[in-house]
Amino acid sequence: MRNIKSKNLKYIFLIIATIAWSLFYINTQEIFSGTAYQVVKPGDLLNKDKKIISDNVYETAKFENEFLSNIIGSINAMVSEEKDYENKKDYEIYTNKAKESLKNVTQTKFFIENGFNNKIYTNTKYKNINEFNSKENDYCNIEIDDLNNDGILYSKTIDNEKKIVELYDTLFVGNYIGSDKINIVLPKKPIENIKDKSFYDDELVNDYNDFVYYKDKIDKLILVSIITFLVGAISSILYLKNKSRLFKSEKSLYNKIPLEINLLIIFIMGYYSNLKFSYIPSFTIKTVFVLTILILVENFIGLTNKKDIFKNSLIKKIFKLLNNFFFSIKKYKKGTPLITTLIIMGALSIVIIGLSMVFLYRTWYWYKPILTIICSVSVSSILIIIIILYFIKKLIYLNKIMEGAQEIKNGKVDYKIEIQGNDSFTILAENINNISEGLDNAIDEKLKSERMKSELITNVSHDLKTPLTAIINYVGLIKKEEDIQPQYLNDYVNILDNKSKRLKVLIEDLFEASKASSGTINLNIEKLNLSQLLKQSIGENEEKLAKSNLDLIIDLPKEPVYINCDGKRMYRVFENLLTNIAKYSLENTRVYIQIKEKGDNVYVDMKNISSYQLNFEPDEITERFKRGDLSRNTEGSGLGLAIAKDLVELQKGKFEIQIDADLFKVELVFIKAQ
Repeated sequence: MRNIKSKNLKYIFLIIATIAWSLFYINTQEIFSGTAYQVVKPGDLLNKDKKIISDNVYETAKFENEFLSNIIGSINAMVSEEKDYENKKDYEIYTNKAKESLKNVTQTKFFIENGFNNKIYTNTKYKNINEFNSKENDYCNIEIDDLNNDGILYSKTIDNEKKIVELYDTLFVGNYIGSDKINIVLPKKPIENIKDKSFYDDELVNDYNDFVYYKDKIDKLILVSIITFLVGAISSILYLKNKSRLFKSEKSLYNKIPLEINLLIIFIMGYYSNLKFSYIPSFTIKTVFVLTILILVENFIGLTNKKDIFKNSLIKKIFKLLNNFFFSIKKYKKGTPLITTLIIMGALSIVIIGLSMVFLYRTWYWYKPILTIICSVSVSSILIIIIILYFIKKLIYLNKIMEGAQEIKNGKVDYKIEIQGNDSFTILAENINNISEGLDNAIDEKLKSERMKSELITNVSHDLKTPLTAIINYVGLIKKEEDIQPQYLNDYVNILDNKSKRLKVLIEDLFEASKASSGTINLNIEKLNLSQLLKQSIGENEEKLAKSNLDLIIDLPKEPVYINCDGKRMYRVFENLLTNIAKYSLENTRVYIQIKEKGDNVYVDMKNISSYQLNFEPDEITERFKRGDLSRNTEGSGLGLAIAKDLVELQKGKFEIQIDADLFKVELVFIKAQ
């Protein structure tokens, strides 16, 4: 319970820290680069104290770059001459525009004297600049004086504090012709409600009000930034000090994310965090940025072995892949020439094309551009053709290897693929040849093993027949005795008689199965009427079927159906199948036996309902000694279906078993005799 509460606290601290740092980021971004900062940012010319925020509107870069620059341009135009412009029309346009903008300017006092033509322009009653300086003095006094091409003296006195700088390039260059003396006086607080207010009076009032508004906003943002910084720092410390782990299991989804993905997210979010967006997108981006950093730091601190942070590193995996690649090249020298050749050919092609392009560009391009293009295309085409021909050659060899593999697959295990070259395809061809040799040896060994098993079974069966025949004969002689004492010996004799006869059948089946599976049976193939043979088999096994109370449903063609087979062996097949039906069919059920013709084939179907659960695969029941009655309560050797299948296949037929719940179906397929 304590661990759960601790982990919940960790999540709470994480959320608080993320929100706090995101808000801190937004506020500091607004303070140092937002709209408010652009209004209160100090100008560069006289900011000797390196202030971050101006104390008044006249210290701002906005004032210097916009208001002061514009009004200097206007009053400068009033003392300029026609020769200062390209033509008379431009002179008239600029002077008229300046006169209109300076009309009714009352809050800004100015005086300008042109050093070239001694023209004076002012909105005061004073006749010279010295008189203006002595009489006009307010909160902000600005003086600009040309120093005969040795620079410009620019001074600004604000609240009796004078700052002066000698400049060789000012923000007023575009509007300041030079050889002029300009004095401008500005009030501490411009008056808003003035009748017939001029353009510059209105601009000054707006600049002042904007400064006051955004200066107050900056002060509030600084306070909020301090609070969010403290909250973010404290909650981050509590979050990182908490011993609970956000992603404790190494199998967690986060721990499977490569380090580079996290760093990429941080980089992308960090980049977009510095761009200008509306508040909600900006807050969302910064939240993802901060959250990713906090989770990554927490995960790193929680690692016992700090090197584990590189466990899922993509760079590490790439280096490992390259290392394995070069190790493979070193280890499998014979298998790498193809790869190496392709890499070298590609690299050389790029180098040759590049050098050709540089050479042709530097020699022919400027006076034979078409020839340069033709040569470049020709060189590239030749190299591409060489690479394509090399690939075609390798693909032809690969096709030969595939054809060889197909031959081996089709049973021609002694087929050998021609060995060419000394690359990966060569190894593939050699390996396939080795496989074919191994397969050939395995087949020989299997045939030898099967032959030995068949011979063993045949010999053992033959050896068992002699003593078994003697036992059966002697039991028969004992049974012929009329008075056997004591009487219970008759029961023993009957048991011996039954068991010896069953053993004889088993040995005969085993002997027959061995010969059938090894293919050593001599077949007497002749054209026979399959329908007649099946009728005969059913008639001779009718007694067995009757004991199980089975209802035979027989469907045979009216016309004779002929196939080429061994009559004796075919009878044995039908006998085994009918015996199997008699033993394992559910009593009082129907048995369907059918012969049908379809095209060039003849089909024999036998279907019955099993008295036992058919919990085996169709292929299993045809294995030797495999019985459907797993409890083995019925008599049988487990060889009947195996013998039937082998005999059918020896006669070029097909033997298939299908099982559907308790329905057991055997289908024999033969080619119709012509």
